[in-house]
Amino acid sequence: NEYNGGINGHPIKLEECSNATNTPESSATCANQLVAKNPTLVLGAVDTGAPGAFPVWESHHLAYVGGMTFTPVESNAKNAVIFGSINGGDNAAQVAYANEKLGAKSIAVIEADDTQGLETGKLVDGVAETLGMKVTNVPLADGASTSQLAAAAAQAEAANPEFIYVESPAECPQAVLADRKSVV
Repeated sequence: NEYNGGINGHPIKLEECSNATNTPESSATCANQLVAKNPTLVLGAVDTGAPGAFPVWESHHLAYVGGMTFTPVESNAKNAVIFGSINGGDNAAQVAYANEKLGAKSIAVIEADDTQGLETGKLVDGVAETLGMKVTNVPLADGASTSQLAAAAAQAEAANPEFIYVESPAECPQAVLADRKSVV
């Protein structure tokens, strides 16, 4: 705003809110709080509860710009423009670290059956295979229940991997609780 008074003389005012519990319900509450302030657009951020916010953004015809594709919702939203994502690099780096620094030679990949889970799962599988790791894939239904998460964690553990990777950001905390072992 100090340079030319904003964009073409229109000052920019940023409003923010936090998805405190990382749930779709909390994200929807946050989105509704922001919508009440009549924003021009939404500047995205990391939000594992995005499935709760996107219906709010869409119903108010708001563009979502930036952010990260932490759920399939961002990847598939017609009102979203994501400029880039560090997710791919982060995922590859975690697998390489487990192999090179921790000596892991086997990995179980719990991957959500959605666009993000399947694409990132392919990336994780490819990196692991390139590093010579044994890969076990464990599919997880999108929006899995607690019992499905526990079953996926048990299936991953049954493969006796040295490293378990959960590619389902929205379900990751619940999978860790269901697993109670080393899950990333």
